[in-house]
Amino acid sequence: MDARNSRRNRKRRRRNRCARSETGRSWHSRQPIRDRHIGNDGPLIEGRWLVTAALLPLLLAGLTIADRRNPTVAQPVEQPAEIIPATTVETVAATVTATATRITTTTTTTTTTTTTTTLPGWTGPIPEHYGPGSGCTPQQADIIARTYRTYGASDDTILWALGMISRESTCDSSAHNGNRNTGDNSWGICQINALAGHFTTNGIVNGYDPYRFASDFQHNVDACAVLWSYCGRGPWNYGNYYCQQPES
Repeated sequence: MDARNSRRNRKRRRRNRCARSETGRSWHSRQPIRDRHIGNDGPLIEGRWLVTAALLPLLLAGLTIADRRNPTVAQPVEQPAEIIPATTVETVAATVTATATRITTTTTTTTTTTTTTTLPGWTGPIPEHYGPGSGCTPQQADIIARTYRTYGASDDTILWALGMISRESTCDSSAHNGNRNTGDNSWGICQINALAGHFTTNGIVNGYDPYRFASDFQHNVDACAVLWSYCGRGPWNYGNYYCQQPES
């Protein structure tokens, strides 16, 4: 390494001497080289530019050798450590108050007691308008008596009803008088006249079917009792018909 540097230094001194001999003065002269011209446009025959041009290849070669001999090792650049802001976690103690509600279900059982009172039947006389066998049987008389009592009829009214039924139909629920000459279209034991409008939509016994009377004695008795509860004895008062709600 020392021998190589010594040879390099000798070469550098020879180049410097050659340069001084050509220019006549040292390239370290303080006199400005730009003042020494030949002519206005001629090139410099001595000066810094000429010396620099001659030495530029050697200087570049020397720098290249120096770079190879003393290479610059790139030092790692230390990156500043990333500062992560600390996260502060606050623990909040929550107090939860649980209210327990007890639901008490009370089951109330409603018991409906239906008391059926059997109304008394008929123990009185049974009228026979047309003689023996023209009146109701004791069983029929019981049905008539209990049904009329449901609508508030008294014993006097029940006795009247039994006599009226014997006269109108001899207690025959299938009886029907369709004689238009006498103004009749009458049905059942009490001969309810359809021509009077009793079975129509607005009639008093509109919910009853006269064609059912023959086969359902109770159905027929119910219709007679309803008509009486509205009009009393008026619909059967021959020659002076009327409709007036009875008292009993």
